[in-house]
Amino acid sequence: MSVRLEHEVAVASTSLAAFPDLQSENDGILGALAAHRLHVSIQEWGDRDVDWKRFAVVLVRTTWDYPQRLPEFLNWLDDLDQSGAQVLNPTQLIRWNYRKTYLLDLEEAGVPIVPISLVQSGRTVTAPSSQIVVKPVIGVGSAGVFRLGADQSHVVEVDSLVSPFIRSIHDGEMSVFVIGGDAVLSVLKVPSATDWRVQPQYGGTYKVVSSDPAASLVAANAALAVRTAAGLDEIPAYLRVDLLRSSYGWLVLEVEAIEPSLYCAQSPAAVNQLASLVRQRMGLA
Repeated sequence: MSVRLEHEVAVASTSLAAFPDLQSENDGILGALAAHRLHVSIQEWGDRDVDWKRFAVVLVRTTWDYPQRLPEFLNWLDDLDQSGAQVLNPTQLIRWNYRKTYLLDLEEAGVPIVPISLVQSGRTVTAPSSQIVVKPVIGVGSAGVFRLGADQSHVVEVDSLVSPFIRSIHDGEMSVFVIGGDAVLSVLKVPSATDWRVQPQYGGTYKVVSSDPAASLVAANAALAVRTAAGLDEIPAYLRVDLLRSSYGWLVLEVEAIEPSLYCAQSPAAVNQLASLVRQRMGLA
């Protein structure tokens, strides 16, 4: 019989061998949780030998390979449900968030989003007189995302979302980290001069910036809408809200509640706030 350890926190990650960049990210959350006097360890989410019942809290963090192992990942969420551990973010939210169609729920709730439409696998998508962006419904890090020029067509191989190409991406994408409902960190992601994608593998650069009150407000309101749309009892422990500026104001591009980098190496703000929240939700002073 498993004995639950009252103050033990498991940080769920993927294999360090597969993603060596995890080291600094995992070190950051381990250090922050330890500084808040919690017993913490990294556990590989796909390791069938891990007894999740042992932990008071399972913090789902760097599960960066879940789209490639989705059936296994969803089975693992079932295991967490059976474990009795408090899961942050909760499995209910993760199941809602892994398909980007959650954006339609947020739009219905009044959150300003970059316009999207759903195209099913095997269908042809055709750009109108302007460029569009096509991205898989399930995916991370711009994997499988591409742009179509005016009047170009493409048959999509997986269910995809189609949106207009927002030219302000060249000025940068704003990522706002919302911890327990509070916007605590803003990161500006700027593509290279020769690309439009902001990820480092395409030449994009990141920097921590002063918060934009309007962007922070949109991000915080998005977190409230996520709570309602996903049917949660509490505001999510943490979210990253990606925003693009438009003539109408900030628009939500994505909301990441499963495995966003917290940019521990650039700023301690988000990771420290998250560690404090974990302790609070464990009922510890």
